[in-house]
This record gives sequence, C-alpha cells and structure tokens, in this order.
Amino acid sequence: MHRPGGLVWLALAAGFLLALLAGGCSGSDDKPRAAAPGATADAATLAENFSRLKSFRAVIGQGESGPGLLQGTVEYEAPDKVHVTAGTGSVSQEVLCIGDRFYARPQGSGWQTVPSSTASCRANLGPADPDAIAASLKAVAGVGPLKKGAEDSVGGKKCTVYTQTLPSGVEFGTCVAGGLPLRIVNKAAQGSVTLTFSDFDKPLDIKPPI
Repeated sequence: MHRPGGLVWLALAAGFLLALLAGGCSGSDDKPRAAAPGATADAATLAENFSRLKSFRAVIGQGESGPGLLQGTVEYEAPDKVHVTAGTGSVSQEVLCIGDRFYARPQGSGWQTVPSSTASCRANLGPADPDAIAASLKAVAGVGPLKKGAEDSVGGKKCTVYTQTLPSGVEFGTCVAGGLPLRIVNKAAQGSVTLTFSDFDKPLDIKPPI
C-alpha cells in the first residue's frame, strides 16, 4: 500500500515550520501550567504547557484560503489519539492515529487500516503531529526570547502577540493567552501557514473508525 496522502503531507511540510526540527517532546502530565493571560513570552514554557494538554482542536491554513492551498483540522486526545484531515480542494484525506494503530481514508475511499510494519502513523502527520508542534516551540526557544507585540484576539479570546525571526529567515509568530498559543503563524518566502487552536482540555471522543 502506498503511503497515504504523501503529496498533501509534502506540501504541508514545505510550507510549515521551515528549518525547525520536528523531534519528539514530553507527553501530558498533571503539573499545573501558567494561567495568567499573556503571562509568558518564553517559547520553552509554551512548549511545556502545550505538551501537557489533555486535548485540543486546531485548524490549519496555508496562506489565504483558495484553490490549491492546504486547509485542514487536527484533533488530539492524550495520550496517543490524533485525527487529522487535510486537503487542497482537489486532493484530501484523513489520517487517524490511535496508539500504534494507523487508519487512513483517501479522498473517495473508505477507511483503511495501514499495517504498522508499513508506516508509522504519527510520522505521517508531519508537522501536524502534536509532538512536532511542541518540539517546534522548543526549537524557537533555542533562538532567543520572543519579542512582545500588540494585543489581539483569537476566537473571541484576547491574547498577546509574540514574534521571532529564525536563522532560516522564517518569521515565527504566536498569540498567547493563559500560557498557551492560541495561534501560531510561520511566514517564509514560500508562503505562510497558520494553526489556530481551540477547545484546550475539552472532552473529545476519538474512536477507531473500523
């Protein structure tokens, strides 16, 4: 079986978090996180807070909405359930990871079980994987302190914008409230990708599709 949605994940990886390492990050635990809105400008703390989340939803957007541009969603339920839908208008698919179980639904097809010996499910998520998002924040922290900007709002919630220019030339931006990123934007010459987060620690019910 061919790797599901390889072309879409290639497009996602090319436009998202360029020059950042997508290594693993610590999983959820029960330690308290910072609660005051805009209380942290430290990307390492953001990474730690993000990795402790029990669940979240996110919307992925590549540049402005339009034909041929990547759009998608991510749902995460700790410790090991991730559901990703992504498409470009003409090509789309879903990938569902539950532990080491790998399910894929290419456009126009039903759900398929991908043998674990064929491919790693989380590896197929690329930079949409929650561990990769946390690791990217850690990589930003290695560059230096984030620069505080203006106040903004995401989904009706007030947040503070922080930015950093990475050695690769990528412009990293995040809007922070309650010690968590409500939005992450990465801009490069090739384009930009935005992740908008919601439903932190809200109950989700991710189940095997077949």
